[in-house]
This record gives sequence, structure tokens and C-alpha cells, in this order.
Amino acid sequence: MLEKNILLIINPKAGKCKGIKKMPDIVRTIQSKGFLPTVLLTEKAGDARRYACEYGGRANIICCVGGDGTFSEVVSGIVEGGHSTPIGYLPSGSTNDYAASLHLSPDLCAAAEQVLDGVAQAFDIGLFNGHPFAYVAAFGMPAKVSYSVPQNIKNVLGHFAYILEGIRDLHALRAEAMAVHVDEEILEGKYLMGCFSNTMSIGGVLQFSPEDAIMDDGYLEVLLVSRPSTAREVTKMIYALRTRNYGDCPCITYRKAKKATIISENKLPWTIDGECMEDFRQSEIETLPKKIHVMVPDKNGPNAP
Repeated sequence: MLEKNILLIINPKAGKCKGIKKMPDIVRTIQSKGFLPTVLLTEKAGDARRYACEYGGRANIICCVGGDGTFSEVVSGIVEGGHSTPIGYLPSGSTNDYAASLHLSPDLCAAAEQVLDGVAQAFDIGLFNGHPFAYVAAFGMPAKVSYSVPQNIKNVLGHFAYILEGIRDLHALRAEAMAVHVDEEILEGKYLMGCFSNTMSIGGVLQFSPEDAIMDDGYLEVLLVSRPSTAREVTKMIYALRTRNYGDCPCITYRKAKKATIISENKLPWTIDGECMEDFRQSEIETLPKKIHVMVPDKNGPNAP
């Protein structure tokens, strides 16, 4: 059998170092499927993007072993390099939102089988001030939490770290005055947080229904949350976020958009796919429809979710 090449980009520090611990098993699984693996380990931020950009065109599949941040870097590298190589994702991070959206197994060898027996599907990505992102750009509470939760706490608690830190700091967060241009609509107000996403979940906490969060429809989901003014509004907000009934809460604004411009009175701290970005007073966000191809489980195959 003619072997196909697969490039494994492994973040050895992701999660509880799960990826590097399971590397021999992953390599054996890949070889059993007739693929010839090449392994590259990241040492610092930006390595996965650089590897994907430089080597992405030389493999049949480029496979990320890490968390959503590592996957995001691979996506950026593929886009920057102008490659059309399908991306595989073996989730070994602390939250793995994007992998959950694709119904990939948390077991790395099972996920490898899903990827190698799967099919390549085109997905949208986002562009934040010219920077590609895989699934979410956020300001406010998600951004603040991502800055403040230490990696060792994320490793132990996973997405519960986001919840705990968010609750602890909620009293200290302030709503920022801004105008949000969503396609042809202008939304003005003071917002506690905002997410522009293409995923089923964010931080393992915010959830979207499959009917709304369609990852190849050319739109981003826009969720804006203003500060509750009464205890009743707090209860409504928590209930709406848990049940995904965003239209039932006056503090939550939900839209779908191809483009958005955010202009705030003060600079906003942002995170892109969970990683810290600069602070911006004005930001431009848009969808790049079906820009990447990702290996997903074959619905008719033996490893279907």
C-alpha cells in the first residue's frame, strides 16, 4: 500500500501533557492506517503556526495534537501559507471547544481513527483585524478570564476554571460603552462581554444550538451581554445562558453576521480562540466562508459519533 504523509504538530504542554504521553500510541494508530507520520513539537507560542505555514503543503493531512489555541495556530498557518491541506485535530487541551463541536473523541487514539477514517469538510473561519481565528473572538468576561486563569489551574479544572474565575471577578467587571455595527444594523449600549463565534460552545460554558451555530453557513454568531441592573435580571441572564434562550433576556443581544465593527470609548482586551490579544478601541471582524478543510468523523463510517 502506498503510504500517505501526515504531519503531526504536537503541543507537549497542552492539558496535562496528554499529547506527548500518548504520542507512541498515536503514531502506531497512524501507521496502522497506512500513513507515514512526521512529528514536530512546539516549544513556544507561534511554532504551530510557523510549522503549518512552512510545511503544510507537503503533507496529505496536517494534524494538530493540542488544545484550541494550538489548533488556531495551525489554522492561521494554513491560511497564511495559502495551503488547502485538510486539518486533523486530536484534542489534548483543557477545554477543546472546537473538537467538541466536531464530535471528536477525547481519547486521542480514537480521535486519530476518526480523523484518518473521516472526510474533509469545508468550514468558515473568522478574521479579526486581519488575523485569522478558528472559532471565537471575545471581549469582556471571557477575555478577562482567559488572561487570569493560570495554565496549571486550567489543566486541573478544565472549563470549570472559567466558571469559577468568572464568578469571582464578576463584581469587578464593568460594562463598556460602544457601538457594534452588525452588517447593516448598529447596536449601541454598555456591554459586559461579547463573543463573535463559529462554534457550538465557548469555554465549555456558553452553548449554542446546532440549529443556530452552523459552522459553514458564512455567518458568525454574535452574543452581546449588558450588565444586569437587578437581581431578577441576573437570574434571567444565567437562565438564558444555560438554556440558550437568548431572546428571553433583556440583557442579551443575539445576532448572526457576516461582518462586524466594534467601536468602544475605551480600549477593549480581546482573546482569539482563548489566547490573549492586544487591546483595541476599534476592531473589524468578518467571516471567511469555507476557508479551511477539517477532517470530521464519517457519519456512515465505523467511528461515527
